[in-house]
Amino acid sequence: MLSGPPINSQVTVEAPGWPAALPTRVEDLDDEVVIAAPVGEHDALAPDLGVPIRVRWSSDRGPISMDAMLVAKELRGVPTWRLQPDGPVVITQRRLHARAGALVPVVLRSYRGRLDGLALDLSEGGMRSVHRSGVAPEPGDAAMVELELDDRSLVLAAEVTRVESHQGRRHVVCRFTGVDDGDADRIRRYVFARQAREQRLR
Repeated sequence: MLSGPPINSQVTVEAPGWPAALPTRVEDLDDEVVIAAPVGEHDALAPDLGVPIRVRWSSDRGPISMDAMLVAKELRGVPTWRLQPDGPVVITQRRLHARAGALVPVVLRSYRGRLDGLALDLSEGGMRSVHRSGVAPEPGDAAMVELELDDRSLVLAAEVTRVESHQGRRHVVCRFTGVDDGDADRIRRYVFARQAREQRLR
C-alpha cells in the first residue's frame, strides 16, 4: 500500500485558482501531512481552510499524487500547512491521452441526479472528480459533464467507470464518450499548458 510523501522530501502543491503548482517540503508526517507553507507567485491566492490541495512527488515507483484538504495553518517559526489526506495515494500511470491536474468546478448529471464538485484531473479521454454530497452515479451509468475551461463552458457526454468513497467524499472517474474536435482541442491545450507550468516549477 502506498503511503504519503517522506519527511524532508520535495513536493509540489496546487489549489483551485492557482495557474500552476508550487514547490515546497514535507516537515512532518503522521495521520496528516505537514508541509512548509509554499512561497511564490500565488501568495495572494493563499487558500482558506477546507480547500482541496493536490500534492505531487517522485518516488522509485514513478510520479505519485495525493489529494488532501487544508485543515490548519501554523504561522509561528517556519510557517506550515497541515493537510488531511482526502483520497488514495496513486502512481501516475502512462495514458493514451495527456492528462493534467485540473481543480476546476464541475457538474456531473445522471438519471440519479446532479453532483457538484471539482475535477481533479482531466484529459480529452476523461476525468476524475470529487464531490461532497448528492446521490452518486454507479459504474456504467451514462452522464453529462459540465465544466469551464478558459472561460468557455463545455458539456460532454460520458460514462462512469469507477466510484469510490473516502472520508465522506465521492471520487468519480468518467470516460468521455462524445467529445467533438473543437472541445478535444480545448482540453488538449489546457492540459499541455498545465503540464508546461508544472514542468517550469520542477
